[in-house]
Amino acid sequence: MGGVEVAAQVKAQRPWTPVVVIAGEHDDAVDRRARAAGAAFVLHKPLSAESIADSARKVLSISPSLSGYAETAPAAR
Repeated sequence: MGGVEVAAQVKAQRPWTPVVVIAGEHDDAVDRRARAAGAAFVLHKPLSAESIADSARKVLSISPSLSGYAETAPAAR
């Protein structure tokens, strides 16, 4: 299953959850499919730590209710 399919499933089950898709190559068709599936952003490999952090900040800025998510989410098992 690819990132676009994962994005679609996440949005179907939890539509309020922002999704960032990471694509292996820059392809406009993949970008369009990811956006249609509900992705907030599409990043392209190779990634830098700065681009990942920037996307996380942007996602949190458009979804302020998630800014405290890490503190309130159940612990990983």
